[in-house]
Amino acid sequence: LDIDTGEVVGSEVSAPLVIEWFTDSWVLGSPTNRIDYRVVDRASGDVLWQDERNHIRVMVAPDGSWLATYVGDETVQLVNTETWETFVIEGFLNVRGGSFNADASLLAVAEVASLRVIDVETGLVAQQVRLPGVSDVYWMDDETLIVGTNDGLFGILSISTDELIDRTRANLRRSFSEQECVEYRIDACPTLEEIRGR
Repeated sequence: LDIDTGEVVGSEVSAPLVIEWFTDSWVLGSPTNRIDYRVVDRASGDVLWQDERNHIRVMVAPDGSWLATYVGDETVQLVNTETWETFVIEGFLNVRGGSFNADASLLAVAEVASLRVIDVETGLVAQQVRLPGVSDVYWMDDETLIVGTNDGLFGILSISTDELIDRTRANLRRSFSEQECVEYRIDACPTLEEIRGR
């Protein structure tokens, strides 16, 4: 359907049971009552990618360039939609939600007790924050996330290292003692104001 006019602009050959996401060229859906997914080319009806495992979550980059699926065996699959290559990242526990940032370079994954930010190109964890009860996550910009918890609370989390350092400095209650400066070999022991101002 065209959202603006309500007109039918095309139909799908595969008639998926659940459509999770679509672009101008493909449809992602679950064709059976199992939680598996396949991507179908809208013009030809050809299956471009298919995975029969028991998927629990699926996330799609805003531009459709990547898919990420969470599988019940503690893995997240990254799928490049240009090549349909699949990359597996292991070690996730009870993924509750996730999202890609605007340029699809980062994937935030909300697990049962932590939030991980994955570098999409390398598959490596760029940051991890212990966050019990996290249930979902959305990007506000490349350094700020909206995080939801399983008791209905939402908060804003910055993953900017500079901002975290600035907040830490602003919340300091004391400077180093003279003894600490000697012990840690800090020449010219700084005042609290000097530490906060750096």
